[in-house]
Amino acid sequence: GTDPSVASEPYVISKPPETIRTEATDGSAPRLNMELPNRVQNVFKCKNPRCITVTEHYVSPTFLLVDKKNAIYRCEYCDTLYQAGEGIRTLE
Repeated sequence: GTDPSVASEPYVISKPPETIRTEATDGSAPRLNMELPNRVQNVFKCKNPRCITVTEHYVSPTFLLVDKKNAIYRCEYCDTLYQAGEGIRTLE
């Protein structure tokens, strides 16, 4: 079977690396700092069956970053917690 705590949506919010190296035209390697967005809307669906975004399709699923270090998002409507990574995981 499948693990119900792992989202099966086609969109994934991955925890970005702290820095990304790019090659500049002069051969140096500047660093770009990457950060998770503070708010995510319409990227994945809340897995809480009682969430208003599940029962009322006109309400857009919206998640707020509540723990930047651990990449934890909270549903704006029902407060269910999710962890960004290779797949969105529900935290219980």
